[in-house]
Amino acid sequence: MATSVTTAGPFDIPLDVPPGADPDRALPADLSDPTRTGAALGVLVESGRLDPPLSAAGSTAARWRVLADLAVNDVTLARLAAGHAGAVAILNDLDGPVPRRDQRWGVWDIDTPVSPLAARWGPDGWTLHGARPACSGARVLTHALVAAEITTAEAGEARQLFAVRLDDRGIAVAAGGRASRAMAGADTATVLFDGARAVAVGGPAETSGRSATAATAYSDRPVFWHAAAGVAACWFGGAIGVARPLFAAGRLDRTDHEGRSGYEGRSDHEGRSDHEDWTVHHGSVSGSANRYGATGRGGPGGHHWFADRRGRPLDARALVHLGRVDALLMAGRCVLETAAREIDADPGDTGGSARRRALQVRAAVETCATEVIDLVGRALGPGPLCSDRGYARRVADLGFHLRHSHVEHDLETLANAVLDDLDPFWW
Repeated sequence: MATSVTTAGPFDIPLDVPPGADPDRALPADLSDPTRTGAALGVLVESGRLDPPLSAAGSTAARWRVLADLAVNDVTLARLAAGHAGAVAILNDLDGPVPRRDQRWGVWDIDTPVSPLAARWGPDGWTLHGARPACSGARVLTHALVAAEITTAEAGEARQLFAVRLDDRGIAVAAGGRASRAMAGADTATVLFDGARAVAVGGPAETSGRSATAATAYSDRPVFWHAAAGVAACWFGGAIGVARPLFAAGRLDRTDHEGRSGYEGRSDHEGRSDHEDWTVHHGSVSGSANRYGATGRGGPGGHHWFADRRGRPLDARALVHLGRVDALLMAGRCVLETAAREIDADPGDTGGSARRRALQVRAAVETCATEVIDLVGRALGPGPLCSDRGYARRVADLGFHLRHSHVEHDLETLANAVLDDLDPFWW
């Protein structure tokens, strides 16, 4: 019987799919080169495979499943895909421009106290000045939504959302290399704005330069927090990608012990192979990874650590870790599915719980993913990290991506939200 953390549902992503057994879910070629990552993202956008249902439209779980499915194989690509999907949702919510198929969007809204980004009104409209750190897709994307400070007559300093073209001559990527190779394909860098032209989104920009509604507080709108919760779907998918070698090693031990010849040709009780079963019941969410240059069995380098496991069954300690990983992933899946149902049940956030829910989801799934990385490493040791470059990159990329959770800052914010709630407790 196949080991799986889920029953039928929007997040029933198989845990025991061995490398090479399912070409639609094979690890893409090494996307540590930003140029290749940009090309892969472009394929997703242009083909329509990155057109998931909008948040709170009744299929939020299906939307998040698209992101999780991408992250199983490549966290970097999923990170950029989530940014594009989030930008599309925000633009739709704020009646902004509709992105074209040949455009790749991102959302850059992380400020620095040293050099906050400011918007100024002039004869030619709005221009942006300053720096924005940690911009994913700095040289990969074509457009971005950027939050900047403006001055309003009513409230003084306020934040306004702007759309920018990244080929504007007033935009440049700061010099300096990355200290880490993790998620190198996302091309995260500090972007400098020196009079870059921008279009205000989400609030009328008066010719005086003072917006009457000051961005309509886009960061307080439900769509912002729905997108924030959706990032956790990428973490969840990444955790499954990290966990798969442990489940595959355990299953290989079990099939060898029972005298069967590995995975190839295995069928279920209805006579379908694993891949056929997935396709019949669920379809392929991410499409063929071969479009990105997947090398099939073996991935980059053509070697699998699993081949070294034959004849060396998992010991009791490793099996304990496997059981714990299975439980953690079940918890992560339940958190995402519950949050998706709640969002769809209250799309306008009349209950006022969108921010608290997003922080809860991110904290819970971050804990799940962090522990999965640790437990798989404890169970398998350094073998897969040393011998499987694709797997080593997935572990490093997921660990890096999890640092976008803001950890203690988000937990402090969540604690205040809980204490401000009129009914803060679960019992």
